[in-house]
Amino acid sequence: MSSLHYLILSSSGKPIFSTHPTLSMTSSAATSTLLSFSESLNLPLQSLITPQKSLYILKKSSLYLLCEYTSSSPSSSPPATSLITLTLEYLYLQILFTLTSKVHTIFKKSPSFDLRGMLGATEGVMNNLVYERKGAFVTQAVESVKMKKNVRDEVTHSLKQITVRIPLTLYGLLLSSSRLLSLLLPQNNDLCPLTSDLHLLINFIEEGKGGLMKSESWVPVCLPGFREEGFLYAYICCLHHPTSLFLVLISSENDPSQFFQFQNAKDALIKHLRLDDGINGDESLPPSPIITSLLSPPSNTSLLKSYAPGLLHFLYKRTGKISVKLESEFIFPVIEKECYECYSYLIRSIRVNSGLEGLREEGKGEGYIIKGAMMYVIVGEGGKEVMACLGKEVGVREGFRRVRRCRERVDDEEEEVFFREERF
Repeated sequence: MSSLHYLILSSSGKPIFSTHPTLSMTSSAATSTLLSFSESLNLPLQSLITPQKSLYILKKSSLYLLCEYTSSSPSSSPPATSLITLTLEYLYLQILFTLTSKVHTIFKKSPSFDLRGMLGATEGVMNNLVYERKGAFVTQAVESVKMKKNVRDEVTHSLKQITVRIPLTLYGLLLSSSRLLSLLLPQNNDLCPLTSDLHLLINFIEEGKGGLMKSESWVPVCLPGFREEGFLYAYICCLHHPTSLFLVLISSENDPSQFFQFQNAKDALIKHLRLDDGINGDESLPPSPIITSLLSPPSNTSLLKSYAPGLLHFLYKRTGKISVKLESEFIFPVIEKECYECYSYLIRSIRVNSGLEGLREEGKGEGYIIKGAMMYVIVGEGGKEVMACLGKEVGVREGFRRVRRCRERVDDEEEEVFFREERF
């Protein structure tokens, strides 16, 4: 069976992280040669390809991030290079999330320093990035909770009202099972995080959900897209266990009084949104609208039926400094890996505005590729991209008609599908 092994080394060769700690890079001689050779090159990603193994190296100052692909048969091929690059980039960002860019200062002073002690118990978080967040890498977008506009507006208004008067507050987020429900951002756009920052934060919460559900946490985090040189401080609390509803408030300072102000804000938000009705409150009261919405999310079948009949999978993305997406699940999970690789290829094709090998263009910002029995289509225009998978027997013209219709249907319900960034 084909396998992928990710590894991080310091420039002196000290191991920092491995997805398979009991294994070493079997091509150690090739690795050493390529590490030495890469010093003289100024390429974002170097690779060494053989019939049985492929080795990829991404250098980030004092760190080497590696991926080794072992083929199970001559006919199998490694994942798309763009996917491997994104995975390595996110592993690097995860180190910054934990330690900031000052990690490079450590290695300048002591090249043989063992960083594993400072990273602590972050193996699970990093493994989660590699194995669970592939769709996030490809799409470079955060998934939004689909919710009626009036309910979302009430939630966002309540969040804004309780946090706007707390000094030093940078961001406020409400998350449900890794999907973004509400987002508060500062008026100054230069202070806003990037999509990758939210991915790191969501991944941290999802991996540590078991412990984070039990208590309120005050955690130093680095958001590299915002500022990689220093920490911000995140108050994280689960407001409703059955829906995995998390409140995240981020401060620019490690002020002890801030924790208690955020704690009071959390209590006020629970009261405003009636999140404890039927638990600690009056069970005779009707359920909170937000909880009703979160407990009855649209299913995969209803998403496809509502927006994309005739498609096997679709992904609608609204691009921006923080990109957001609506994505159906896969009717046939076996196509997931190939689907994401093809989407990555299509995104790259229309963004560099060049017909890559195998790409067939239908119109401006539109293209498709055919692999086996499947056709993968992208329609991109005006800061929006829709990607879809369907059987090639549907035909190109009909395939594009269905994808464009999918886009129109999502556009018609955009205010319910996507959260709106609220400034404060």
